[in-house]
Formats: sequence, structure tokens, C-alpha cells
Amino acid sequence: MRSDPNTLREDRDCLLDIEKLSIFYDGLQAVWDVSFSVQESSVTALVGSNGAGKSTILQAISGILSQVKGDVWFQRRIISKLPPHRRVALGIALIPEGRRIFPYLTVQENLEIGAYTRLARAQSGLAVISEARRAEETDCCVSFRRRTTDAGDRKGIDVSSPIADVG
Repeated sequence: MRSDPNTLREDRDCLLDIEKLSIFYDGLQAVWDVSFSVQESSVTALVGSNGAGKSTILQAISGILSQVKGDVWFQRRIISKLPPHRRVALGIALIPEGRRIFPYLTVQENLEIGAYTRLARAQSGLAVISEARRAEETDCCVSFRRRTTDAGDRKGIDVSSPIADVG
């Protein structure tokens, strides 16, 4: 297993490359030697039955789980040892199921909360707010100042929060 984040992978040109990923919970192995690649501009699905380890693999890729063996490569760089906040800064984020938003806040306020890293907060004034104003001016999207009661708004926030965080 390689761990130097400055290592540039020359042999493969994948957006995401997972090599021999094994994941453990309190010493018990939950996932065995999973390997797959995701090409840029592709659609990729991780399919399996309940309990097969799909969510566990995604949590490992995002850095949430610590008991992981194997290599995670992103844009030809090894990221296996990077903490979750550094992976978010690269553009890797896990979107949890179940619309975990603040229903009494506006769309804009929810997106600002989603931009939780310092860099994203600094850029949110440029990225999130300017996009919200552009959307309101062109009247092509929902109002970013409206309360988030609409199911479409809530799903949009779920998907947009990691993007806002990357800035």
C-alpha cells in the first residue's frame, strides 16, 4: 500500500481507482479486497444486496472510516491517508440518504451550512451566493430565500451541499 499523497500515478488514467480495499469494524472484516475504477465523465453504479457493503465502501472512499486497508486513488493521486476534510476539498463528498437539512431555513442558508470548511465558507460568498442571485435574477430556479418545504428543494440541497463545500 502506498501512502505518499505526492505520488502521481502514471500507469492508469482514472478519476477514481480503488485497489484491494478491505474494511474493518472493531477488528471484524466487513469488506474483502474490493477493486474498481471510475473513468471521468462516466456513470458508475455500485450494486449489491442489503448488507453487501456498498455504503461501507462509499464511507471508506470519503474517509469517514478509519480501519481501512488498500489504496484509494483520486485524479491519479493516492488519498488513502487523507482525512475526510481534505477529501472534501478535493471534491469527494458522501451525500447521506434521508434529506438531512434544516427545514425552517432557506435554501441559501442550508447551502451555506453545507459549505462547512473554511475554504468553502470563504468562497461561498462568491460561489453559492452569486449563483443564488443569478438564479433569482433569471427566474430559472426556485427562490433561494424561500423556506425549504418543497421536496424538490430539499433534494437539491442534498446534492448541492457537497458542491457548495468544494466551492
